[in-house]
Amino acid sequence: MKTKLITSIACLLFMAGLAFGQTQTLSLTNGGVNNVTLSSGTTSFELDVSSTFSGYNSFGLSYWLQVPSAVASAFSITGVTYGATFNDGNQTTPATIPFNDSTTADGAASGFTIETRDLGSTNGSTGPGVVAGTYADTSMTINLSGLAAGTYTLESTIGGSRPSEQSDTSFTGHDFPESTFTITVVPEPATWSLFGLGAIGAFGLNLWRTRRRA
Repeated sequence: MKTKLITSIACLLFMAGLAFGQTQTLSLTNGGVNNVTLSSGTTSFELDVSSTFSGYNSFGLSYWLQVPSAVASAFSITGVTYGATFNDGNQTTPATIPFNDSTTADGAASGFTIETRDLGSTNGSTGPGVVAGTYADTSMTINLSGLAAGTYTLESTIGGSRPSEQSDTSFTGHDFPESTFTITVVPEPATWSLFGLGAIGAFGLNLWRTRRRA
């Protein structure tokens, strides 16, 4: 009886160790960093998505992205390419992906609008799954249209019917914590030049008026 009890306790501790050892993160980057600065005339930029997980083998992942609702119409996703490991896309249509769902129950955070195509992928097979590690999952083009100068946040979903998650070989989803990518749009150099010329002109006019009054 004592041996059985010790064995049972050991099994429970082992299971608990596995549970606490399970971690997963989703990374949104451009050139290896989680932010990008763009000229206001820029029409697109590249976004790379990778996942890291430990404590289990995986068949794949699911994730969705969201942007502030006030500028959702300025964003769309095109040119989605999958990585070498998780190379079988969960969904492949529509080809141009709009951000058009602000429903909280669907996964949109307050003040944000999500796209509704699952951007994740699988390894295209069953078996033992992919061992724990870090994998490049997706590269995509984010198109911009009429986005004014300012700072904007692109985020992964974390709730509702579209939580971003890594799936183990039992098809259990392990939720990713929120991943954030910052987009800073600055005025075009030509715009700054116009500002500079305007300032010089204003200075010259004031100087001329001052001299006339002298």
